[in-house]
Amino acid sequence: MVVEESLINLLVFSMLIIFSTLPLYVSVKILGGKASLLKTFLVMLIIAIVSAVLKSFLPSLGTLIAWIVLIWIFHEIFRLKYYKAIIVWILWIFFVFILTFILSLFGLESFYLF
Repeated sequence: MVVEESLINLLVFSMLIIFSTLPLYVSVKILGGKASLLKTFLVMLIIAIVSAVLKSFLPSLGTLIAWIVLIWIFHEIFRLKYYKAIIVWILWIFFVFILTFILSLFGLESFYLF
């Protein structure tokens, strides 16, 4: 029973990263960053791990520090200026909301992307 639940959680986590990769890729490409789908997927994986670690060790400041680290990762890996990295973050969230809305039209309203 516990093994099945762990497998389901891992599957959901993997799907969240995969479905969040495309909106991030599109956002980076719109602002002229250097991105590939594989690089974007790896960034999503790094962001998920770093965010989880920061939030577990620093519950009160973890989210703020994770956001700053996320912007820095976008800046470094996609070769964007800081203001463009912030815009990429905003576009990424916007595209994820649109994707979530589209999925809800097909009856997948319980499938949240973040």
